[in-house]
Amino acid sequence: MVFNKFFSFFKSILFFCIILSVIFFEKNYYDSYQLAKSAGFLFFLFLFFIILIFTNKKLNITPVLIFYLLYIIYILFRILNSNFYMPSYFTAVLLAPFTFLIPLFLKINLKKFLIFINILVFISCLYGILQFFSEKIRPYSFFGNPIFFAEFLIILLPFIFISFYFFKKNSLFFSFNILFIFINLILSSSRGPLISLFVSSMILFFILHKNNFIKSGQAFLFHSIFIFTFLFFIFLIPHFNNAIKYNIERTTDLFSKNSSAIKTRILTAKVALVSVKKNLLYGNSPYSFRFYFPEYQADILKEKKGFDFINTSYVHNDYLQLLNETGIAGLLLFLSFIFSLFFSYDRAFSYMEEKDFIFATACITSLIAFLTEGFFNFPLFIFPAALLFYLIASILYSITEKFLSFYIFKLKSIFILLFAILSIITISFLKPFDYISNFYLNYGINRTLKYLPQDRDYISKAIKLNPHNFFNYFFMGNAFASIREYDDAINYYEKCLKIYPYSSDILFDIGVMFHAIQNYEKAEKYFKRAIDLYPDFANAHFHLGKIYQSMGKQDLANKEFEIVNRLSPYIFEEELSKSVVFFGEASFEMKYNSK
Repeated sequence: MVFNKFFSFFKSILFFCIILSVIFFEKNYYDSYQLAKSAGFLFFLFLFFIILIFTNKKLNITPVLIFYLLYIIYILFRILNSNFYMPSYFTAVLLAPFTFLIPLFLKINLKKFLIFINILVFISCLYGILQFFSEKIRPYSFFGNPIFFAEFLIILLPFIFISFYFFKKNSLFFSFNILFIFINLILSSSRGPLISLFVSSMILFFILHKNNFIKSGQAFLFHSIFIFTFLFFIFLIPHFNNAIKYNIERTTDLFSKNSSAIKTRILTAKVALVSVKKNLLYGNSPYSFRFYFPEYQADILKEKKGFDFINTSYVHNDYLQLLNETGIAGLLLFLSFIFSLFFSYDRAFSYMEEKDFIFATACITSLIAFLTEGFFNFPLFIFPAALLFYLIASILYSITEKFLSFYIFKLKSIFILLFAILSIITISFLKPFDYISNFYLNYGINRTLKYLPQDRDYISKAIKLNPHNFFNYFFMGNAFASIREYDDAINYYEKCLKIYPYSSDILFDIGVMFHAIQNYEKAEKYFKRAIDLYPDFANAHFHLGKIYQSMGKQDLANKEFEIVNRLSPYIFEEELSKSVVFFGEASFEMKYNSK
């Protein structure tokens, strides 16, 4: 008896560790590539499945579980057959569907889960507001990005709302939570989550009102008046007033012909639809979009003016990303899993007890918010949204499965657990030094901005542990460039190109290095290649013009300077001895001698 209680308690602790491992973000503890999140998530998930080996349970294999297992087996197959290097965090996100298995082996107390969610949301919202008053224009709370923060809030809002039903005595606290959610959603200024919130909220209110769970009684009116009165006064504060104006500007921008958000989505969608033709049925394999995007973007930028150059690894549409990287097969398996889950809710609807119906409806609307957001962003491919999605889907399945007697066959849990454990080992630890390599890299680049010799030692260890990671070579190249050892910098940048051959930024960086050592012919070649991939690359045009000047080709130089004057005339105001070398997340300044 004592052992069973301890076993149950330990499972619950691991369950909360799995959730918390992917939620919290603080720049002093988590690098921008979410390394610690992915490592923590996989460790706790692996440990959770290991201790479940000792359970003796039979699972009903229903159509939902069959589609789920087929989907995750297919994803694992595509990962193992991929020719593209996947960063550690991306691999971990692809393993997030394994969280669907957790509620099948752990009986989740719905009330305790709601308390946990409310506390988590309250702390996150409070931190977001504090960030805003600390001059963060768009607060991100613990999530590293305001969009991720907003997605977290809209996914969990339905559970805050149904807390009024489960905890009537604490309704004022839930009113504050809902109030804080709306404040932070406005401050985050994320349009996709707001649209998704509207869609899911309308569905939630419709279902609950139709079944007489929302009544305009005295308590409901009191809390509504409280929320709107508080909102009225709080938005008289200049900071919040400015946030509202900023939201309005961003929203009206969507209807502008030159909306950067719309053009970005169109550009990435076009690239996805073109590149998917390489393998329409099975896809180009996970993380392939990052490889092909620069090449196909260049073709579009040459043919159609008006699009801006972007660096991205995501389509900004989960369905197109799935189609591109897993093909029609992967997308259909995912949608079959979702539709079968929704169908099970519809079948069990009339048999549920009241509390189960309320909670299941919150799960449905939360998933709808997620699936709607998938049209505008990529929550399926990031923490913590991906984990929450599969966790909520499993809780919904656990509720509905109790009221459905149909199943195809029974299967001992040991087989599914072994499958999960072996999958995590195979995928995550197939390259066991990858995580250690990333920690060395992160430590090396964060110790100092000067790239001292000892920092290169850490990055060198990262390269030895993982010779396939683009960023290992990139930051080593930066380290040598910062101390004017240009030949070594070129060597490492060239290795970057072997991983991502269509990177206009790296081509530009190499051109700058050759320019610095006055090898004008090679510098010209690399600047031209960079411009070929990014026609409006103002810095590349500027440097190419300087190259032509040094080569005595003034007519060609003037043509390049005319382009620069049209694109970014401010470049001429900068000193020739100062050049910005950049790629995506990183940037630094270097000085070199030039005639």
